[in-house]
Amino acid sequence: MSTPRDLAHAEQRQRILAVARDHLIRDGAAQLSLRKVIKEVGMVSSAIYRYFPNRDALLTALIVEGYQNLARDLGEVRAPEPEVRFRELASRLIAWGRAHPQEFALIYGSPVSGYAAPADTIEPAARVVAPFLDAVAAGELAGELAARSVEADALAAQAAELVAASGVTLTPGAAVGAVEAFTLLVGAFTLQLGGHFVGTFDPFEPLVDRLVATAAQLAGWAS
Repeated sequence: MSTPRDLAHAEQRQRILAVARDHLIRDGAAQLSLRKVIKEVGMVSSAIYRYFPNRDALLTALIVEGYQNLARDLGEVRAPEPEVRFRELASRLIAWGRAHPQEFALIYGSPVSGYAAPADTIEPAARVVAPFLDAVAAGELAGELAARSVEADALAAQAAELVAASGVTLTPGAAVGAVEAFTLLVGAFTLQLGGHFVGTFDPFEPLVDRLVATAAQLAGWAS
């Protein structure tokens, strides 16, 4: 059972994160300053280190929170048909990025100078990919996907590790297809976020429809 002190600590930690998130949205991850966050929260500098020992720890907490928020949003997609679910997940991923551009940039964009994400971020990141793998696994089980082989031994071994870690039943070819599809979606939106489609595919929505369809094809659906 949590003590009042534990609850107070958790509440203050969330307050610090909320202020840090506001700074992230306003200034971007590279400009995130622990000193500025401390000042706005109204804490003495020594006190904040009980919650976050340095800027990297604060960045890690924001990254984990970003993955959790995105995974929670994707978890609302529950279409029973595997291909429909996959397409809805793809659209939802991009829609979340458009609604939360700085958070998307933090978890998938350019790395922050001097920061290396620790192992703590691996499990939250996997929770984002999991629903895509589940949809592909359901499609493969239903016989909807085109059969794909993985000829490169190294790639097949990596696919097998992914399947083992995810706990889903997938052939290596289907696993690789799912990763290719996810990579396409994240990469395309990252380009859009960086302004690389301004003056060309702007507005972005018509291209999103094509990207979602292409992602489904990469994952193995023929339609």
